Amino acid sequence: MNRKASRVIPMLVLCFLVFLIGCSSNGDENTAQPSQSVATADGTSTPEPSASGKASVDTSQYSGTVKVLREWADIQPNKAMFDALAIAFMEEYPNVKIEYVTDGWAASLPTYVAANDSPDLVMTSSPNPRFLKDNLLEDLTPYIEKDGTIGKDNYVDAAYSKYIVGDKLYGLPWNVDPNFPLFHNKKILEQYGITEVPAIQTLEDLGDYLEQFWIVNNGKQEMTTFDPSSIWGTSTAFMTWSFLNGATPEDIYDPVSRKIGYNHPKIVETMEWMADFYQENIHATRMEELKKTLPADTDLFDANKMAVSYVYTQKMRDEMELHLTALPDESLWVGGYGFSMVSTGKNKEAAFQFLKWLTTSDAAARISYDILGVIPAKKTVPYLEELAQSDELLKLRLDILSKVKKYPPLTPVNLPETFEADFMAVLNGTSSEDPQAYLDNLNKIMQQQIDDYYRQ
Repeated sequence: MNRKASRVIPMLVLCFLVFLIGCSSNGDENTAQPSQSVATADGTSTPEPSASGKASVDTSQYSGTVKVLREWADIQPNKAMFDALAIAFMEEYPNVKIEYVTDGWAASLPTYVAANDSPDLVMTSSPNPRFLKDNLLEDLTPYIEKDGTIGKDNYVDAAYSKYIVGDKLYGLPWNVDPNFPLFHNKKILEQYGITEVPAIQTLEDLGDYLEQFWIVNNGKQEMTTFDPSSIWGTSTAFMTWSFLNGATPEDIYDPVSRKIGYNHPKIVETMEWMADFYQENIHATRMEELKKTLPADTDLFDANKMAVSYVYTQKMRDEMELHLTALPDESLWVGGYGFSMVSTGKNKEAAFQFLKWLTTSDAAARISYDILGVIPAKKTVPYLEELAQSDELLKLRLDILSKVKKYPPLTPVNLPETFEADFMAVLNGTSSEDPQAYLDNLNKIMQQQIDDYYRQ
């Protein structure tokens, strides 16, 4: 789950936000207004342009219930946001009802389909290979072409691209998660005579910058940065630094050829770099001893024992002088969720309208951000651009999204259960395998599992 999803907002504030958004959405320049249609020679109809020059839509022509199988359950403020989105859409499409289904989350899609109770849309992070194998996802290309008003240019490039498999489009991105700012403690930088953060474009650049802060005096750890092997978890760190070293999503897993590539030379080099950094700088006992010296309710960054962090806290923002930069361009990738149309859905035309509205309207973007802090996958959001003028972190996140080109590959099989333990053993030097041997073996295991999966 996106960690923003667990943020708590008092219910009174939520109610006010839903009310406010309902009012403000009526003034949204992208709010569709009913209009007359002009008949064309082939018998179809083309909406007349609105006063703003954009094609308007006769929203009354769509009707029925659109069932949406979504993630994030119904805890607050998740429910408040999704409810507000449904209400705003139904105000514009008066004959369509949005019905959310949360039991079982997205993984339960095959069960619903088998029970002849198919949803129309399913919340996805990218086209699930298992859903593709069972032909459960609809290619949106014909809908995009027929609609004629949206396409790749409406979205953050990588967020849109991750829904493409071959020549088909299996979903549209709704939100992104640009968790790639680095937070530098100005006090520590000044303490070590560093007046500016150097340009970081390679693994070597990153290592050189971080290592100068991994300082040991008299056998005790004096200063640190974040641990490169733990950034958002071991497997995610491995992917991030592999991207920085020049690997692509298709190098890790190509959904067209169905080939895994964990022993790609760029990926092997990455693990070798991670192992060298870990063994030269990180000592578990010294780190535990340092943490014991910290004041209560503080972490290493709060206590001025960490020069650079990728984790952001309100205390950092309120009480500390920070210098913000982004991770190197090549390491950037886009996460987040979107929605895919289910091939067995019964109300596809109305479902596409909701999907389009959810992912491209300024009203939906504002609701998502105001209630849950969700950054839309919509490429241009004037509302956020205005807020960013006085919000340095938001400005940096939007800048990151303008550069990101990569996305996590999704394989039909999971990493082995022992992956993290085995990976860390290679990093800290306690394994009998070196990075090349470990990744050769991992690649062999996963490729066999993938081949077996598609033979079933």
